[in-house]
Amino acid sequence: MKVPCKLGPEKAPLVPLDHEQFVVGHPEQIQDLVQRIQIKNDNDQVRTDALLGNLMADKKMVEERFKEPVGRAHKTHKALTEERKETLKNYEIAESLIKGKMKEFNMEKDRKALEELSEVTITSLAPPELRSKLKHTTFIPKYKFEVTDPDKLPPELLTPDLEAIARKVNAMGEMAKIPGVSVYRDDIVRVNT
Repeated sequence: MKVPCKLGPEKAPLVPLDHEQFVVGHPEQIQDLVQRIQIKNDNDQVRTDALLGNLMADKKMVEERFKEPVGRAHKTHKALTEERKETLKNYEIAESLIKGKMKEFNMEKDRKALEELSEVTITSLAPPELRSKLKHTTFIPKYKFEVTDPDKLPPELLTPDLEAIARKVNAMGEMAKIPGVSVYRDDIVRVNT
């Protein structure tokens, strides 16, 4: 991980782990440092916890260093984005109106073409391609749906209640027995600073 502004050795308060003799003078060394850590006993775990605390303190220091310039850049970005949005608003409204009119025309054209078919077979279910080739516009068929009677849905289209499953698993942990669900542990490491 490259940091645009290097920390000088005087600003690297990381305490070396005496069991591994780690010293970090620059942020570029952090990844190499943690790759070499080996936790073999409780003392190593405690020393590694101390290192993690020091890393988090250094991380806060880096975040503080960039807070003000990033804030200024964000403010400038926000102002420019608002100005661009305001400038483009009329173009986007016009574009939306034109697309809506063209979509209505083409959908109506397809509907009429289907009505004119004298015989519909299983092989002729797709609407015929009657549109002229346009230079700037392409129409992509998109179908939407709405469930009108959930009781008639086939079982393979029913979605499990993931929130209810999550509540039961969070309450019971690995002891939760739910048919068709595998429960496993995946701890989160939280650092208190």
